[in-house]
Amino acid sequence: MALPLIRPNSIKSSANLAISYVESCSHDANTDETVTLFIHGLDSSSHTWRRVQQSLTTPTIAIDCRGCGNSELGDPDEFTSDALVADVKSVVDSHPLLQKKRFVLVGHSMGGRVAMCYAAKHPEDISALVIEDMDIMRREVNSNFIPNFNEAKALSFERLHPNLDSVKN
Repeated sequence: MALPLIRPNSIKSSANLAISYVESCSHDANTDETVTLFIHGLDSSSHTWRRVQQSLTTPTIAIDCRGCGNSELGDPDEFTSDALVADVKSVVDSHPLLQKKRFVLVGHSMGGRVAMCYAAKHPEDISALVIEDMDIMRREVNSNFIPNFNEAKALSFERLHPNLDSVKN
């Protein structure tokens, strides 16, 4: 059986950022099949889900979160869970496979946090929620192996560091 083709695309988010995604394109918008929407982890991209998308026979969409893959970052100070949830909602509201349909939402690591926040804010959109490889509770700073780690930067998902020293106090 041939693997489904993966087609890249993008939309403008409610924050006017280009948010990219890839979809398995062997399905049309009129399908009754359940769609799966994937959200990757920190410092990753939709590419994380490529083989999973190719192995599923149902329609799939994998988002590049802002600042990842082919999506625009925008203002780094606005890289928050709420902003990422709004970006996901922009994709959902604009994509024919997701509009007015319940879908499976899958999140990995940071994407798990985004997926949980999305499901809490938009439960009417979700038929199932899958969280993969994510801590439920925040870890204390002293449990981190990086000396002088800046917890505030980590919690805000700050990723624009030229080197490890720049995240130290």
